[in-house]
Amino acid sequence: MTLMIRLIQGVIDMKLMISWVVTSSALILIVLAARYLFRNRLSARLRYALWGVVLLRLLVPFQVELPAAVPLPVLASNVAQDIAPRLDDAMLYAIPTEDQPGGRMPEGLPPQYVRNGFPDRGWEYYSGGVVYDGSRITRYAFMMSALEVLVLTWIAGTVLAASVILLSNLRFGLRLRKRRVLAGGLRPPLQDIPVYVAEGLPSPCLAGVFRPAVYIPPETAENPDTLRHVLAHELTHYRHRDHIWSTLRCLALALHWHNPLVWLAVGLSKQDGELACDEGAVERLGEAERIPYGRTLVDMVAKRSLRPGDLLSCSTAMTGGKKSIQQRVAQIVKKPETVKTALFAAVAVVALSAVFTFAGRRDTSANPVELDTFLSQAGEAQCIFLGNPLISSQSPPGPITSPEGLAQAREILSKPAQTAALEDGSWRLLSFSSVSSDTDTISREQLERQFASGGCPLNLFPTSERREEDAGRFWLVPWHTRSLLLRWDAQREGEEFQLLGHYPYSSLSQLKELARTDGLDQSALRGDLTQEQIDRANEAFQPNVPLPDGSYGFSEISCFFTSSYNDPTQIDLEQFLMYCPLAEILENDEAEEFQAVMKKDGSWNDWEYELNSPGDLPVPTKRYPREKVSALLQKYAGVTIDQLDWGDMLYLEEYDAFYNFTSDAGPGFFPCAGGQIMDGTVLLWSEPDGSGDRCELVLRKSGESWLIQSHHTIYER
Repeated sequence: MTLMIRLIQGVIDMKLMISWVVTSSALILIVLAARYLFRNRLSARLRYALWGVVLLRLLVPFQVELPAAVPLPVLASNVAQDIAPRLDDAMLYAIPTEDQPGGRMPEGLPPQYVRNGFPDRGWEYYSGGVVYDGSRITRYAFMMSALEVLVLTWIAGTVLAASVILLSNLRFGLRLRKRRVLAGGLRPPLQDIPVYVAEGLPSPCLAGVFRPAVYIPPETAENPDTLRHVLAHELTHYRHRDHIWSTLRCLALALHWHNPLVWLAVGLSKQDGELACDEGAVERLGEAERIPYGRTLVDMVAKRSLRPGDLLSCSTAMTGGKKSIQQRVAQIVKKPETVKTALFAAVAVVALSAVFTFAGRRDTSANPVELDTFLSQAGEAQCIFLGNPLISSQSPPGPITSPEGLAQAREILSKPAQTAALEDGSWRLLSFSSVSSDTDTISREQLERQFASGGCPLNLFPTSERREEDAGRFWLVPWHTRSLLLRWDAQREGEEFQLLGHYPYSSLSQLKELARTDGLDQSALRGDLTQEQIDRANEAFQPNVPLPDGSYGFSEISCFFTSSYNDPTQIDLEQFLMYCPLAEILENDEAEEFQAVMKKDGSWNDWEYELNSPGDLPVPTKRYPREKVSALLQKYAGVTIDQLDWGDMLYLEEYDAFYNFTSDAGPGFFPCAGGQIMDGTVLLWSEPDGSGDRCELVLRKSGESWLIQSHHTIYER
């Protein structure tokens, strides 16, 4: 279902669709105001013509992009520029199927937080039907973004509305064909349009799109004066091409079924169409027929009032309510004439409103050349390679080379929102909101910090050979609910960051999924495991966990994926402890212990002078109590510290602890892609990387628990 929705979103630009709704509504309100202001100063036909601009806007969702330098006021499209990305990150979920305590964030959830809309529950993380609020994990049967729900609702409503309109008009057309009889002697006055008499017809009408015809009740055909007026009225409809306009109005109604302003516009435009037709019919009949035509109109309309279902009809009809007939008769009697000043004002209003609603702002204030270069390279790339964050030791997702994968990746990358550089060196993320907030801007310091902790390389290769010297080098960096698009290449461009634009956060997740699965046989990759079992395994192997202060730290199990071993007693303890979360930082009041560590390490002479001065310890030093390390090994692998070879480790017997000076970040990862269930053991494997290498992990059953038996890399020779 999600894939289908994403494919639909690839065809339908939801940003443009939302702008379509907003600008259409704005234009309708403008025309309503102009219609009211000039109601007694414009002819009915000119008021009817005002609706042509609205109909064009309702049927054609294009936007004329104007550069920011064009001196125009705020445009209607600005109001809706980036509602779609916000909706794409707002999750809706229902029907909980599982609820359990959980101290770790499940695998696969984004590293940025998203507000869930319920202040009493704080921040939540969600992905793949799972919600994690820091203390509990809840699985839901239904989970979609608000944008996905809107896409499905709009499509379902459009199909339903179009079906109702089509079926009702087909039913009416079949009824006419069954009951109609060609009226003799009435064809010549109307030249190329036939006239039929139909039993049971409540009102004369013009029906048919490709072969229009006039249909009249038998009683109308029997009265020569009434017949003359009716034929003049319907012929005017035909000359105005109202049978075509009615069909287009119904199409607009099907597309915008959700907008009450469109329903109002359709009803008023039909009313104005009848007024315009009355005006044309009187002109055709002559001034002497003005009052008799009014009497005929009253007789016709009195037989049947306008019904809500008439809005769905593609035919015309001489019907209307009490207020409508009063207005039509008053117009016939008064014979209003167009005032030139009013005509000029109306044309000016329509012209300005067209610019207001059809134009969109294209901002070129931030790196336009670089962004154009990126879009060009992305559109022509024959290989799109996405890597993991810099801090990750995990194999990158890999290249996207298949035609289907490239098409989806290009579509994702083709619509970035732009940024603007501010005087203080920070960047403004344009078009998400006109109200300033802490997430609308990002400083250089914030960008550098976020880049270092979560920047994913994005390389665009013009050919499938993937020559590094030809690659376009960019980065995607997660930031709150967005993915920032950067250009930075230390070797070629120095160390200056260029923030080119940004996407919804989901774009990065979609690209990762494409890179991981491109060209792989998913059923073979999963092996004996179900997708749910794979998800549960990745949940257990989650390398990063939230800490009480809101930051992230490494999970306990990540230590077991930092070295290769066929038996847990072969674990490389130095690598194991290098990024172990059991680390305790030596404080200033533990200088004596620090001195002992330095002496043991043989580095004491280098630091003897600094320790005589007040202040922090000169070297950040981490302590790992031996009992805690042993308990961790026992918990996940069923071995103790004494079973490992740790003779070369920096260990102080008097403190019964290991020590190291690690200051970087490089936890172990094991992204489970599938596995094989054996007797008492389970073999799990990761997806192959670009070279075909993959990691394997063996777990053995021990009572009610599973313990790690081995972890190593299988190299493709």
